[in-house]
Amino acid sequence: MVFLQVTEDTLDSLFVHDVSIGTEWVSHYLNDSGVFRQIAVCVLARHPEYAPDLVRNVLTTAENVNDREITREYITLLDNGFDVVSEADQKAILNHIDDALDKGEVREQLSDRQQFDSPDELDQAVDAWIDRWRLKRLYHVRDLVSNSRQTEIQSLIDEYGEIEYRAGTGYHFPFQWGENEDEPTFDASTLDLEEFITACIEHAVPHHRDEDQVGDTNEIRSLLYEELRNRLREDPAEYLRHLPQLVHTGDDEFVGTAFEAVKYLIVGNDHRETTIEAWDSVIEALDVFTDVESEEGRWPQETRRTAAELIQTTISHTRSSLPVVKYEDVLSRILLRLLDDPDPEQADVNWNQSIAPQNSVFVRGVRSTGIIATTYFFASLDTDNSDTLENHQKLRNRIVALFDDPARPVRFALGMRLPLLFVLDKSFVRSHLDTLFPEEPSTEAVRRFTAAWEGYLTINRLLPDLFTELRSKYRRGIELYTEDSHDIPEKDGDNLDAYLIDQTADTYDGRTYERVCSHFASAYTQEFIEASDPLIEEVFAVRVTELDGEEIKSADTVFARAFTELLNNTNDREFEKTCWTQAIGFWEQRLEEYDTPVRNGFRAYADLLAHSPPSASVGDVVDQLVATAPCLASSLPFGYVVEFLADEINTDPTPATIDDTISVLEALVNQWDASFTYPASDERWTVVKVAAANGNDRAITLAEGFYESGESEYRQIIDRYKTISGSGTT
Repeated sequence: MVFLQVTEDTLDSLFVHDVSIGTEWVSHYLNDSGVFRQIAVCVLARHPEYAPDLVRNVLTTAENVNDREITREYITLLDNGFDVVSEADQKAILNHIDDALDKGEVREQLSDRQQFDSPDELDQAVDAWIDRWRLKRLYHVRDLVSNSRQTEIQSLIDEYGEIEYRAGTGYHFPFQWGENEDEPTFDASTLDLEEFITACIEHAVPHHRDEDQVGDTNEIRSLLYEELRNRLREDPAEYLRHLPQLVHTGDDEFVGTAFEAVKYLIVGNDHRETTIEAWDSVIEALDVFTDVESEEGRWPQETRRTAAELIQTTISHTRSSLPVVKYEDVLSRILLRLLDDPDPEQADVNWNQSIAPQNSVFVRGVRSTGIIATTYFFASLDTDNSDTLENHQKLRNRIVALFDDPARPVRFALGMRLPLLFVLDKSFVRSHLDTLFPEEPSTEAVRRFTAAWEGYLTINRLLPDLFTELRSKYRRGIELYTEDSHDIPEKDGDNLDAYLIDQTADTYDGRTYERVCSHFASAYTQEFIEASDPLIEEVFAVRVTELDGEEIKSADTVFARAFTELLNNTNDREFEKTCWTQAIGFWEQRLEEYDTPVRNGFRAYADLLAHSPPSASVGDVVDQLVATAPCLASSLPFGYVVEFLADEINTDPTPATIDDTISVLEALVNQWDASFTYPASDERWTVVKVAAANGNDRAITLAEGFYESGESEYRQIIDRYKTISGSGTT
């Protein structure tokens, strides 16, 4: 899914550019489970030298050595990170590998799988199984261990054969039970294509069968799952055409594995050059999968979610080569089934929990994912501005019905995709806004409003017409920050469904406040609204300290950061000028509202300087910087400002620029605690030297102050320019 790939790419980027934050997030995901933990170990394996402590923690934790959830990721980390841990830790890792498998458990597994003629033959098979398991791990560290260990590993290689490395699937080698070469163990990697597909079909277990009908196939199925994933990734041209056969088996594990592998072919970094050709088979498989007429035949929830995520990915991802128009009819049919799916259900404990927009944007649930996929489907067909919604009346009608769906993830998804629906059909959206965002004060209305509103607030690109339509909704969203909490009932064990619904009657996450501020900053910058707009006044009137959430930023901080991001992320020079003018005007207006500007958030406005357009000058912001100086008396903002001043005075050493620059530097110095060394030594030197050389007396005074504080180099400026400046003008 797009979300997982974004997560992996982001972690990888953080490790390279900000090790401390990257380490913090990887550590967080290591404590998670499932795919997030896999991602964390995978990213750690790419850059083990950046976080040796985390590498040590993962590799030396005994439970990880034989944890099937992270088998491949652990071995990759072992391969790349063994040499970054201490010798003592290396010994501990080797001991864990030696002790990981329990002979009794291996004996029981092998006895269930195969008949042995004698106890000795079983003992040999157990020893061989454990040796091979150890060798797959020890092989990766064979050049980094002691001589005695190297001898042991070479002995295992001599006995079981030289290991062959296959890209994407790891290490493989021939292996037999005991010495009888006519009775090899089941090794899925040795099967050719037809044999492998046949084995999958023969060992498949339909999801609707009872456990006592399954038989002893779990071990072989596990081997086949892993091999299926690898083969689909390594040779999609050959194996994708067999997807419909796998779906017809009814085995949810095979199908879930296959769908995840197909999704990875699209989103995985290892497959950036991969182009799927067998779309007929992929779409046929999804059509068969979703074509279920009875509740008894319905696939398990997690497999249905995996299928929905694959459908969304194939339609929406930029690297997907799916020709949507070619499959328009069948995709419409598939999407309609997703939108009719019962997931999320009210009885699911997670169905109605709050989703804060600061969290990663990933909406769970088949209907929810179906909404997102359907909107991308509409967008793909609307390249000629045709009446897409009108041409798919069944999908349109189903979307209309979902506007009244009470499930929080469904409403969140609708809020997220509202701008696209608005572009496709403005009248359609206008006529249903009150259904999506009810403004009544009842508990149910609040629940429905906040679910959809939190989804809408995740968007970054505002539409002026839609913003106007939503003015009353923005106002209602602000009101909810200060309203009294609605009554939440006590947990009722006899009526759990009702409790699960009612416990989220007031789940509006206070962190959405930052998103509302960001929307208003963007709307103001793009001149949808004025700085004096009542909406802006109302959002600034909210007491941030009383909001429900941790470390919620002030409105000034969010506005300033929003302005900075807009400046940093545009290549449009005209918009850049407009954004700069709007931002410094807003900064000035905020300062005028306070006699004492030492206020939380004002410091963030100084960050604008790092992204100022070429047309900007220190004269644009001299008053703002002087007034904000009390907020800038720490190393980082002080440094940002002085760096800007140095650039300005070097570029334009006119009397006006020099005078403005020195005024700002004086204000900063006056706020600085003289018991600490002044920051930005090179930039300060530049500002003072250029100003002094141009006859500015105040620059000499600053030089004398720096000299007295212990910076002896300023003696040069004093000796050289003091007489000159004394006869000059300021």
